[in-house]
Amino acid sequence: MGHTAIVTYLLENGAQTETATMRGETALHLAARANQIEVMRILIRARANVDARAKVCLSLEPVDWTCVRDNVKIVILCT
Repeated sequence: MGHTAIVTYLLENGAQTETATMRGETALHLAARANQIEVMRILIRARANVDARAKVCLSLEPVDWTCVRDNVKIVILCT
């Protein structure tokens, strides 16, 4: 079910939704790849960029990962 309390705490204390890993993946990418719907909702409400492109993995956007994982709920959330 993800770590919604931790994500909420971090955002309330200044964590940036657009901080990326060395691979260019944001928290939204990672949540999408892990099928963490509730974490994605929190990040999107915090204005995470649903169109952010990773540097690797074919430059996938978070919504692309949801399609790979075949999760319609998340696809709808990202569009």
